[in-house]
Amino acid sequence: MHIGGLLKHSLIDFPGTPCCVVFTSGCNFI
Repeated sequence: MHIGGLLKHSLIDFPGTPCCVVFTSGCNFI
């Protein structure tokens, strides 16, 4: 699995909880 991008801080994906978001490239897992 290849990492296409990374958001170090995200506050909108899980309301009330800070998190990190990793984007993958070349992965067809939904």
